[in-house]
Amino acid sequence: LKKLNYLDLSQNDLNGEIPSWIGELPDLVTLWLSYNQFTSVHPAIGNLSNLRYLFLNNNLFKEIPEEIGLLFSLEVLNLSDNNIEAIPESIGSLSKLKYLNIASNFLEHLP
Repeated sequence: LKKLNYLDLSQNDLNGEIPSWIGELPDLVTLWLSYNQFTSVHPAIGNLSNLRYLFLNNNLFKEIPEEIGLLFSLEVLNLSDNNIEAIPESIGSLSKLKYLNIASNFLEHLP
């Protein structure tokens, strides 16, 4: 799967942590993990240097790892409809980000 550039695992019953092997897909451009029951994101997601579109909406995340800020090619990030209480400051380093959706979470303040 090393050449995979599009992965859609949305609308399943996947749960727990997004596995570390996700970080071993260097050509991945689009990753859909929406509408599952994931509770955490493995820091290996920061290895996806070519990722442009990341959909993590409608899961059970309480936090997002700082490594999300290493996704320098990211243009679209959807974190809506989770249980997120804080957004990592590293999101501020995503200079190509054009769309950020953090609606319907439990945020009290932004960094």
